[in-house]
Amino acid sequence: MGVSGFGGETTPPLPLQGLSALLGSGLNKPLNGAYADLVNHLNQLKKQVIAVDVPTGFFSEGKIDLNAVVLKTDLVITFQRLKINFLLPESAFFMDDFVVVDIGLDEKFLQNLDSCYHLIEEKDVIKAVLPRKKFQHKGTFGHAMLIVGQEKTMGAALLCASAAVYAGVGLTTACIPASGLTALNTLIPEVMAIVREEKQLPEIEWDKFTAIGAGSGLGKNAQQLINALLSNYKKPIVLDADALNMLSENLDWWKSVPENSVITPHVKEFDRLFGKHNSWWQRLETAQKQASAKKIVIVLKNQYTIIIVPDGQLYFNSTGNPAMATGGMGDVLTGVITALLAQGYSSADAAVIGVFIHGKAGDDLALANGLNVVLPTQVAARIPAIVAKLTAQKKAENNAAVFLI
Repeated sequence: MGVSGFGGETTPPLPLQGLSALLGSGLNKPLNGAYADLVNHLNQLKKQVIAVDVPTGFFSEGKIDLNAVVLKTDLVITFQRLKINFLLPESAFFMDDFVVVDIGLDEKFLQNLDSCYHLIEEKDVIKAVLPRKKFQHKGTFGHAMLIVGQEKTMGAALLCASAAVYAGVGLTTACIPASGLTALNTLIPEVMAIVREEKQLPEIEWDKFTAIGAGSGLGKNAQQLINALLSNYKKPIVLDADALNMLSENLDWWKSVPENSVITPHVKEFDRLFGKHNSWWQRLETAQKQASAKKIVIVLKNQYTIIIVPDGQLYFNSTGNPAMATGGMGDVLTGVITALLAQGYSSADAAVIGVFIHGKAGDDLALANGLNVVLPTQVAARIPAIVAKLTAQKKAENNAAVFLI
């Protein structure tokens, strides 16, 4: 049996050995008694299981208890809308995969339901992207500066800078150590450089940049430079990697982080910033509080990366795959988001669009080439084609609307 659903993909046929439809998504307390005994017995059989709606015993929302009695499931067929907890890493302990099947419920009604949880889909990004117009020039598309790299991690700096160029920013400047200048000029001649010495702050005209991203491969010895950034630049910035680690060690710096700045932590960086957490659900709660209190956008990287904005809304990304799990992928994302911010997108839109097209590039590469691993350089180079496709679809939809009028 193959099932078509979430993401337009069709699951491969599974030899059906067990179909679970015992309890649905309305469950709000742990299994006990006869139900718990039955599920424990079924788990011991180690048979292949397909679940309807949710795995029996699995909570759709709230903290996922890894010790809970839940029927371990190979595939979940859920209806119309996926469940939030399917998108959190702990779900993998109980289920391998899921598909969402359209059963004809009123889509307009569902869209109008009050919820702080949103799934980023291609149609949402098409609405948000801005097609290029005649007579626009490099000055139209902003100037991004990237404070990145040290002698041993110039690869991260190059990935970040190349991604910014591929994401369409008009001008890109990289603030890098002198040891990286030859590599930058050779590999990415489109990028200008501000050379920095180890113990001396470079002269920077901060106001000339429409967005600044910092952190990729920066190392621990650039605290003075990041402090200068926070002291002198008042527009939204993008902070990643070592810049986040510095922030976690200098909590008083938070008061200088501009409103609507974007931070892009992975789980360990998130916990360094905001304290140890016992579950991903707890991290979501913390992210909502911190995004609101600090008036920032948090990009919490994950299989389904989560963007949390200051008004408490959470946006789960639907693109990306495990083939992208390799060093440097986050540096590419930082470059993409910084480039979009520099072009005039709002911080929330830059994060949402950036995360989506970054994951979509990885999906296209993995699918088209049957790749087990996708390289960050490949993802960066794929970005222009992804954006071109999205903007072409937007133009086609706009033209169709004009024709209908």
